[in-house]
Amino acid sequence: MIKFFRKIRQKLLTENKFSKYLIYAIGEIILVVIGILIALQVNNWNENRKIVKIEEKYLSELSEAIELDILDLKSNIKNSQKTIESIDLLLNHLEKNLPYNDSLNKHFTRSSLFTNLITNSSVYEKLASTGLDIISSDSLQKKIVRYYDYSSPYLRKNEEVIVNPHHNLSVRPTMIEKFSYSWLLKPAIPNSYEALKSDSAYLSLLKTTKEIIAFKQRMSKDLLEEASLLQADIKNHLND
Repeated sequence: MIKFFRKIRQKLLTENKFSKYLIYAIGEIILVVIGILIALQVNNWNENRKIVKIEEKYLSELSEAIELDILDLKSNIKNSQKTIESIDLLLNHLEKNLPYNDSLNKHFTRSSLFTNLITNSSVYEKLASTGLDIISSDSLQKKIVRYYDYSSPYLRKNEEVIVNPHHNLSVRPTMIEKFSYSWLLKPAIPNSYEALKSDSAYLSLLKTTKEIIAFKQRMSKDLLEEASLLQADIKNHLND
């Protein structure tokens, strides 16, 4: 092709047709420029496709990670509800002076249980190190940042500051003192059920534990709703 154009130029020059040569030369320059622009456009298109593929990969992995969070939150909410129900049952028995029976032991055990959120944030950390701007939707980007940088850490912080210390410093020592207790290995059997009925400190501990577990459960439900909406937004973005 290059030889073909060169022959045309040489022919025009040898025939002394300078004006035609000039027009031809300008046309050739225009063709070269157009070729360069097309090449740049193709290159830009290829680069954009690469970015889109990377975005899709990260969003797909984020959706999977959030699904694990959702499953963990649902499990924690369910277990928290069991703890609350067991505490209510125990308070009803103790405060109404109802007789002891073996079925209470599992409720004494449940009253001492707690859960912690396990956030799957490794994908988000990789995304943040790569650059959040790879997410083409500004609103989706903000929702992802809010979930991982604020909402999830806020729940975990409350677990670290309130739930875990309450369990480790108050609940578990009391269970060890007043029960035949080995946490999950066997049901908690009270050393003296009759003594528990008039033990104001123990009754107060049950009520405080219920309030703390209920508070964490509300936070978990809020985070579950946010996680579910975020996952739906990610899936909608991938399907667009």
